[in-house]
Amino acid sequence: MVAFSLTPPLARIQRFTLLFAFIFLFCLVCGNAEDAMPHLTESEQFHLYAMRLFNEGKIAEAEKVFEVLVTKTPSDEKAWGNLGVCQESLGQLNAAKLTYTECVKRTTGTGCLNNLCNLAFKTSNLVKDFVPCEQAVQRNPNDPVALKQMANFLVQMLQYQEAIPLYQRARQLDPSDEQIWNNMCLAMSRAGICPGSVDCSEQLSRAYPQDYKALNGQSIAASVCN
Repeated sequence: MVAFSLTPPLARIQRFTLLFAFIFLFCLVCGNAEDAMPHLTESEQFHLYAMRLFNEGKIAEAEKVFEVLVTKTPSDEKAWGNLGVCQESLGQLNAAKLTYTECVKRTTGTGCLNNLCNLAFKTSNLVKDFVPCEQAVQRNPNDPVALKQMANFLVQMLQYQEAIPLYQRARQLDPSDEQIWNNMCLAMSRAGICPGSVDCSEQLSRAYPQDYKALNGQSIAASVCN
């Protein structure tokens, strides 16, 4: 005689829960005319719906949608990254760190490594948390965000000389990022590279005459180098 169990296996419960959540979200998205975009995939529509929730301040609801998305498409770096951002916004820093770490294992981009690196600034162990910054640059040496964040970390560890070439490379790749320029000037002034620092800060201030950071960088360079 075969004994029938009234309790289905855990894996079956998880699959059923996921399927139910997916169908429910699909109905929510497709039930609104403004969300109906036939040219987008289901995952893309869910992503847009989740971002709308996030922008409306419904972060916990957006988090649930992204949880379904990363389960359905575990190689979607954007979904993983936004799930982590939701968790950070909710103050769940440990959960966000786990999310980004899982993302790094499942994807090949630098987005989640950059998020991990940025998250490290909110924690205390700089040396340990420097690893994701370095890994991001190794994955893509032409990612200006990765270069900037690795340089920022080096500055935090007072390694100004090592940070400067990273800022320079990042600025070449993204000349529109004022923060890269500003941080490079400050690193040069703290490294005692006076002619370069003053010239850098003066150029920055001319480019952004109303910007406080640019003017502040100029004053720091002047005080250090005079």
